[in-house]
Amino acid sequence: MNKAQRYLVLASALAIAGAQTVSAAFVQVDEFGNGTIDGTPLPWFLEPDPTRIPPTWNVLVYQLPFAGVAGDVVMLDEGTTVWSDEVRFDGQGYLIFYSDSTDGYDAPADTPYLPDPPPVFIFEVGSEAHSWADYTPTADEPGFDLGFQPVYKFISDIPEPAAYPAAFGALALGVGAFLRARARKG
Repeated sequence: MNKAQRYLVLASALAIAGAQTVSAAFVQVDEFGNGTIDGTPLPWFLEPDPTRIPPTWNVLVYQLPFAGVAGDVVMLDEGTTVWSDEVRFDGQGYLIFYSDSTDGYDAPADTPYLPDPPPVFIFEVGSEAHSWADYTPTADEPGFDLGFQPVYKFISDIPEPAAYPAAFGALALGVGAFLRARARKG
């Protein structure tokens, strides 16, 4: 192997070693302002819808660390064509979560009506008490970013925060009964 070939082999090896693989960023957001990217909280705020002219009601807006492709993603109730919730990427680093208000206004993302028809539809899974939709955009689809390769989980129905103390109380009673039964046995 001559000197030029050795340099070519060395340069190729360095290029391969220096190539970085892009791992997916896991983004999870819900209708109550609970959002993370790879476990780190995402900033969020309520403001008049910045994508409407004139701006209308307040909407839940998350700030992403990347621009993302502009566009909308609609979540349909599982196995139906009924719109449940919608997520809009504005192409400038913001994700807007629109939640339907058919059951009342109990979440910051609840809006009087969902925006115009979007290009991407996905199905929710789960129950009426807890439902979500997973979404992995490809190039040119809403929310895609080449550098971050995001994978999304949109959580649209979660138990209301007021229900949490009751659930923890029931759990505590169950654990207490279990421990008491074990103490009697021993």
